Amino acid sequence: MSAQRSINPLHEPQWEGRVGEFTVEVLTDGDRGTLVLTPPTGEALQIRISGGELSMTYAGPSMKVSAPDAKIAFEARSIALQAEEVIEVHGGTEVDIHSGADVEVRADHHVNLWGFGVNAGD
Repeated sequence: MSAQRSINPLHEPQWEGRVGEFTVEVLTDGDRGTLVLTPPTGEALQIRISGGELSMTYAGPSMKVSAPDAKIAFEARSIALQAEEVIEVHGGTEVDIHSGADVEVRADHHVNLWGFGVNAGD
């Protein structure tokens, strides 16, 4: 029994199959649907479409998106990054933050700027 059906046993798969070692299930309920990819061991990856929202859930220890020779773009009206502990941004040669309006940096404690040629002002 998949992780999705153990949570809600009323959702029987619309389609079920295998791709390599992975079990693949498609669950539907009205205007909602879930694609569930389950490896032979470990947690399932669930991709859900509900109304106008697409969400992806994975309860495993880590998730990596890799495209070493490609450019990846996230484009939207609004993008939110949230982490319980740390958000890290690294650039091999440059990190560029640009806004057509204001850029705001807030912290409950200290804000540190380190680097050669750090400029501040109007």
